[in-house]
Amino acid sequence: MRLLQLPPAQAGFSLCYQPIWQASARCFSRCEALLRLHDPLLGTVPPEHFIPLAEQTDRIAALGQFALEEGCCLLTKLEEQAIPLTLHVNLSPLQLDRPKFLRMLEQILHHTGVRPERLELELTESAAAASVERLTHQMEQIRAMGVNFSLDDFGSGYSSLRYLASLPFSTVKLDKVFIQPLPQSPSYMSLVKNLIPALHELGFAVVGEGVENPAQYRILERLGCDYMQGFLLAKPMPKAELLNFLKAPHSLVFPS
Repeated sequence: MRLLQLPPAQAGFSLCYQPIWQASARCFSRCEALLRLHDPLLGTVPPEHFIPLAEQTDRIAALGQFALEEGCCLLTKLEEQAIPLTLHVNLSPLQLDRPKFLRMLEQILHHTGVRPERLELELTESAAAASVERLTHQMEQIRAMGVNFSLDDFGSGYSSLRYLASLPFSTVKLDKVFIQPLPQSPSYMSLVKNLIPALHELGFAVVGEGVENPAQYRILERLGCDYMQGFLLAKPMPKAELLNFLKAPHSLVFPS
């Protein structure tokens, strides 16, 4: 098998979008932008394979800018069609560390006309846990602009209340490792039952990731989970498909 090589510029890269369900309003009010790479020989390459390579070869800043620009252009189209949506865009700490990142973000928001509160930047739990002291100042500057932060993959192996208290996150995304054992596992039922109110008490909105069946949805809804994301609700889709998807009315009706 040929070793993966990143294509020049942004050739082969694209974004797809996975809608996120808001439980209280019973509608899709958020969306996560997901970077994809299509290699002519290898086909679709998972992000866990090309993101580390992009970081090692110093391509991550350009890819991050590409994702922000594409995502903000989508938000502009949604605003024109009176579709309110918050867009989550994944961020590498290596991007956030760059001195020019703040200025680049300001320019993208200005050129696209996107309101900062419509953008939410996601950092993984492992990245946040490893970089608390380094990231605090940059994150606070971005929060002052009106852009929010989500903590992604919470519970994937580094969980600590220390960085939750130290870094300015507004949303915590419960990793699918908590959700997928439901409802069969009493231990995970107990964990989720206690985690959601604890995170609410700390002031975070909570997203349940990896929702794949009606039983998981019902449990999260009953426990007061604010948002849900997963294949049961909506799969990742290209921009044109997303625009049509969001225009259609949605109601969740599951078999008993």
